[in-house]
Amino acid sequence: WLGECKAWKHKQAFGKHRTFHIFSKPAVKTGKYNRSRIQKKMVKKSAIFLISIFIIILDQISKLIIKRYFTYTTNTGAAFGILKDYIFSLTLIAILASIFFIYFIIKYNYFEFGFLLGGTIGNLIDRLYLGYVIDFIDLKFWPVFNIADSFNTIGAIILAIRLFRK
Repeated sequence: WLGECKAWKHKQAFGKHRTFHIFSKPAVKTGKYNRSRIQKKMVKKSAIFLISIFIIILDQISKLIIKRYFTYTTNTGAAFGILKDYIFSLTLIAILASIFFIYFIIKYNYFEFGFLLGGTIGNLIDRLYLGYVIDFIDLKFWPVFNIADSFNTIGAIILAIRLFRK
């Protein structure tokens, strides 16, 4: 009789059609969880690419304004004037670096790669269309640089900090 009472209480508490799945999770919760997690990653990746686009536009507009109204210097080399007149090599390195940055944005979602991508493409556009990079920010105690260089430096510093913390 006691066994029948326990079975009846169990039936009352859980209903006739209730089945217990020990090894599976509810499909609805899993689907919603995965979808929202994937959506968050996609939004973050989109934001990183939008940051890159913003940096490129900001860099190119600033160079157009500087070119018309102010003095500037031209740089046919890389940072600090190294590799002067190696335009093809620097262009190839910038294209490969951009592919590398896109891959790491997709894989790791680190926003600093967005800074690096925007800065690299900003200077790559100058190299492709002009054959040199326009530099205009002169601090007198540091080599002349531009906005793209600034974001490349900021991105590299943040990436270094992230890597040293791990």
